[in-house]
Amino acid sequence: MTNERVVTIVVPSYNMEGYIRKNLDSLMAARNIGRAEVIVVNDGSTDRTSAIAHEYQERMPGVVRVIDKPNGHYGSCINAALREARGRYFRILDADDWMDSAALEEFIDKLGDAPADLVVTLRVEVKTGSDGRQKQTCQPLKDMEYGHTYDATQFEFKAHSEHVEFNMHSMTYRTDVLRAIGLSLPCGICYTDLLYCFMPLDRIATLVAYDLRLYHYLTTRPDSSTSRRSMRRNMTHMAQVLALMLAHMERNPAPTAAIRANQLRFVTEATGMLLSCLREQWHVGRKEYATLADIQAGWKRQGVTERLFHKYYFRPWMATGSRLALNLSLALWHILHPLK
Repeated sequence: MTNERVVTIVVPSYNMEGYIRKNLDSLMAARNIGRAEVIVVNDGSTDRTSAIAHEYQERMPGVVRVIDKPNGHYGSCINAALREARGRYFRILDADDWMDSAALEEFIDKLGDAPADLVVTLRVEVKTGSDGRQKQTCQPLKDMEYGHTYDATQFEFKAHSEHVEFNMHSMTYRTDVLRAIGLSLPCGICYTDLLYCFMPLDRIATLVAYDLRLYHYLTTRPDSSTSRRSMRRNMTHMAQVLALMLAHMERNPAPTAAIRANQLRFVTEATGMLLSCLREQWHVGRKEYATLADIQAGWKRQGVTERLFHKYYFRPWMATGSRLALNLSLALWHILHPLK
């Protein structure tokens, strides 16, 4: 590949004029950013997101590139960047988040010699309180030898993470791995970052982790895709993502127990998110229920378990598989827990 860089950082952006300067400033402050490329994918924004991104492209030609495209949601942004990426590695940075510039410098240096298909770093969660102050927390990986290259086919995420610290915020894949599997995320829906993490898991051979607090994740943006309002609106999006995960596991049985365990970790996370989305619904129609019925069957075939399966508002549905049972339980949930 001509003009290969160490890493491509893709910044999917839709109406992010209030955030994107902080995002790009954090990248441009790295002394060795010239060894990387930053692709800002403007997803049909109607505000000044594109204009701001083009300012950085003019200031840092060859480092920052802007792709302007019609709105197609998150997955379409990743697809567009992957087609044009020149970096040996590929990672995502949401436009409302940012990176620690010093950690980024070290990250770029380490990637120059990194032998692994998957490189893992740490994320810092940033929560803004009612008083405007920001609180930062970071969950370190446990029992990890940072800098050691592990056999990814025998490495289980759950042994090193009590929460969900293996995620889009922490995972950087080799670009040629993503291209080899033909990664193409679905367009027009949210939550496809889960597929970015999940789809390559059965095709990677090596993994390395670095003790770098690189990614700063803003958790309190009110219109984020994980807000209660968004999850109420986007239940069918989450269902499509989970259905694709389960279908992949059906078509491509995991070659090792560790890979299967890692796949199930993401399936379980997506399952919890789907049930949270579903709990916000008053009623599920026949069309939407067809996908849910397929998912429920997939859960049983793959042995997926989730604590919400046992809650009173999902237990009748899990026992009967009936749309009527689900809708009656959802109605009861809303009566007992009215929306605020």
